[in-house]
Amino acid sequence: MKGAAASVALQSVGKRYRRRGPWVLRRLDADVAPGTVVELRGANGAGKSTLLRLLVGATQPTRGSRTTAPGLRAGYAPDQQAPAPPFTAAGYLAHHARLRRLDDRAAEEQSTVLASRLGFAHLLPQRLAELSAGTQRKVLLVQAFLGQPDLVVLDEPFSGLDIDARQALGTLLLERSASGTAIVFSDHVTPMERGVAGHLWELRDGQIDDRPGQDFDVAGMAGLQMSDVEIPSRERDYVRLRAAKVVSDRVLAELIAAGWHVEQVDDHGDHGDHAHIVATRRPQ
Repeated sequence: MKGAAASVALQSVGKRYRRRGPWVLRRLDADVAPGTVVELRGANGAGKSTLLRLLVGATQPTRGSRTTAPGLRAGYAPDQQAPAPPFTAAGYLAHHARLRRLDDRAAEEQSTVLASRLGFAHLLPQRLAELSAGTQRKVLLVQAFLGQPDLVVLDEPFSGLDIDARQALGTLLLERSASGTAIVFSDHVTPMERGVAGHLWELRDGQIDDRPGQDFDVAGMAGLQMSDVEIPSRERDYVRLRAAKVVSDRVLAELIAAGWHVEQVDDHGDHGDHAHIVATRRPQ
């Protein structure tokens, strides 16, 4: 993914966890540009979680280097449940919001909006230990997005979520990428089944095979603002978008170039300021 200034880059990175231990990653190069969505895949034990932790700075390379854009703000959700008591869900999110220097009002607003989108806002007052594993997973995901981070790294984020939450998360990833957030997530379903990523990283033998995704790349439309493109509904072979008129032609071209069939364009609503677009494609 060359060409744009990277949010985060790894250069000739090697990683092992003990001296003379096996190398998990070796001489690995990777970079993630703003607005890019990357899906990371690989066999169990290939080093996916290690690579994600390196990208977000949760662990350091044994060899090589990690560089980031100046002032990079990162959010991270590991593949585990949220910590046990004494936190309530709201208290846990408030704690992370303070770490990201959000004031109480902004913290509560962002937490509530994100929790509503993932379908558990009514459970925010409950203690984490009282929540299901799936809901605890949602709490971890919400904390990763607090404070509008520049880089979001998610380890198996769709695992354990109900279908509505999976769809809501996919839509959220696309919206955040359209506003310039760099996103990397690992997944275990058929490559590109989520219909979210613009790039696929296959991790084998400590190295990355980087190839384009098979979806329209809203994430790659550099310069778009959050208000330019909204995605109210998204499934694997169906998408409904609301695009500002000034970028609607660009969005349509992106859809068509990726093999989508534009079923409907309505540009008469919203005082003519936006176009409502419906597109479908045949299952791959």
